[in-house]
Amino acid sequence: MLRFAVLLLPAIAFCQSSLEFSRLSPFSASAGPSPRVDGSITYDASAGRILLFGGLDASGDRNDLWAFSLATGQWSELNPLGPVPAARHGHTFTFDPVRRRAILIAGQSRGFFNDVWAFDAARNSWAKLSDDTGPSPRYAHSAIYDSKRDRVIISHGFTSESGRFDDTWAFNLKTNAWFNMTPTGTKPLRRCLHHAVYDEEADEMLLYGGCSSGFGPCPQGDLWAFDIGKSAWTQRAATPSPPARERYGMAFDPTRRLLILFAGGGTSGLLSDVWTYNPATNVWAPQDPAGDSPGARNRVESVFVADRNAAVFFGGYTGSNTNELLQLAAPAPPTRIRSAFSGVTSAVSPGAIHSFYGSGLGPASGAAASYDPTGFLPRSLSGTEVRVNGIAAPLYFVRSDQINFQVPYEIGTASEAVIRVLVNGAGIYEERLPVQPVAPDLHPAFTQTVDVAVFYASGFGVTNPATASGERATQPRRPSAPVTLRIGDLDAEILYAALAPDTSGVLQINARIPAGIHGATVVTLRIGSAEAQTTFRFAQ
Repeated sequence: MLRFAVLLLPAIAFCQSSLEFSRLSPFSASAGPSPRVDGSITYDASAGRILLFGGLDASGDRNDLWAFSLATGQWSELNPLGPVPAARHGHTFTFDPVRRRAILIAGQSRGFFNDVWAFDAARNSWAKLSDDTGPSPRYAHSAIYDSKRDRVIISHGFTSESGRFDDTWAFNLKTNAWFNMTPTGTKPLRRCLHHAVYDEEADEMLLYGGCSSGFGPCPQGDLWAFDIGKSAWTQRAATPSPPARERYGMAFDPTRRLLILFAGGGTSGLLSDVWTYNPATNVWAPQDPAGDSPGARNRVESVFVADRNAAVFFGGYTGSNTNELLQLAAPAPPTRIRSAFSGVTSAVSPGAIHSFYGSGLGPASGAAASYDPTGFLPRSLSGTEVRVNGIAAPLYFVRSDQINFQVPYEIGTASEAVIRVLVNGAGIYEERLPVQPVAPDLHPAFTQTVDVAVFYASGFGVTNPATASGERATQPRRPSAPVTLRIGDLDAEILYAALAPDTSGVLQINARIPAGIHGATVVTLRIGSAEAQTTFRFAQ
C-alpha cells in the first residue's frame, strides 16, 4: 500500500488564489464619464452600483454624477433633481448605508470648499448638509465612514492659503454637526494627496503616504493607525514596505482584513505596483496580480466592493487622462478555510484536514510538522496555533500565507466550528463554519495498477476503534460510517478502506476498477449519507 507521509501535505494542499486585474467597462468616452482625474467614487451596495461624482477633465472641473451597474456593466448619468454641488475635484465621497446617501465633502475648483452634501440615492436628489462650519476649506484630504458611530471622519488636506493640515474631524450624520477630534499628541505630519481606510474590526483608520511639501518628504511612504475610540495616532513601521507615493488608489477588504494599495506617483514617476497590508500582523506584501495589467498611473480613485470581494479603481493619469474602471479581485471564495484536498469548504467534520489562508500566518519559508516521540502532531508550530471551539488543532504545515490543520475530534457533536488563528498568542483571524459528522473530500491524485486504483480522502468522521486527534496511523482503523465507491455508473469492489499508514486524518481506499472503465471518469465516494465526487483519468 502507498504510504502517504505527513510531510507531503503542503505540496498537495489547495493553493491560494491570487489577485487578478480586469476591466469592468470597456467603453467609448460617449458611453460613460469623460476621461478625468480626482473624480471620487463610492459604492451603493443596496443597488449594486458604483457612484462617481465630479473630477477634473479636459474641459475643467465637473459636477456630473454617474452610476455604474455591476449587474449590466453599463454607465448611466443620473442628472439629479434640484440644486447640485459646485464642480470640483479632490473631494471625498463616502457612502452612508443607514440612509442610503453618498456624502460629498470639500474639494477644489477655482477656490476651496468645506461644504457637505448628501446625494439621496432613492430620490435622485442632492441636499446640502453643512456649509462654512467645521474644518477649514481644503482638498486632497481623506475620509472614511465610521460605521460604529454613524459619522464620516476626515483628516489632513491642503489649501493654497493655509498650506497642509494635520487635523482630524468627524461629521455626525444624525445631527449634521462637525466635531474636532484632533489629538494633542503625536500625529502624522501635515500632508495631502493621501487616502485613508477603515478597519472596523480594530476600530482604526489607516492613513498612508501623500505629500508633505514644506514640512517634510513628498512623496511620503509612512503608514499611521488612528485609534478612533481613543483618538490616538500610532505609526506602523514595517519592512519591507511599498515605495513612497502620492495620488494612489487604496481600499480595504474587510473579509480578508487587508489594505490594498495600487499605483500612484513615486519619486521616479508613475507606479503600477500592488501591495497589501495586514493590520493584524503589521506586514506589507508585494503582489503580482494576474490578468490584464492596467499600467502605471496616478490620481486614481478607489472603493471596495464587498459583493465581488474586489477593489475597484476609476480614472487617473497614465500619460493622459483615462476613464477606465478597473477591478482587482481575489477569485477565491470569501472564506479563508478550505478543504486541503478538494479546495472547497461548506462544512467541517471531526478529524478532517483543512487549509487556512491569509497573511502573516507563519514563517515565509514554511515549517512542516513531524510526529513527536509518542506519535502525535504538534498543536503549535513556529508560534502559530489554530483553535477550533477553543481546542488546539494538530498542525501539518505553517507558512506566511497558509496553514494545514486537522479539525480536532474533540469538537464532538457541535453544530458550529469557531476557528481562530493565533500567532505568538495573539488572535489574528476568526472564521465560523457549520459542523457535519461526515463531510468527505477526495484528493485529485490517485495511483492505478492494472485493475486496482488507490484513492485518498479526508472528512470521513470518527473511526472504529477511535483515533485521537493528530495521532499517527499505525493500524488499519476504519470509518465508523459505511464506505461505498462508484466509478462511473458502476459499483467498485472495495479491497481496503482504512487510515493510510503513517498519516493523520487520511483515509486510503483501494478499489477494483470495473471492466470497461477508461479515460476521464467521475468517482463518487459515499461515507454514511454524505458524498464526494471527483473526476479521475483511468488508463486503459
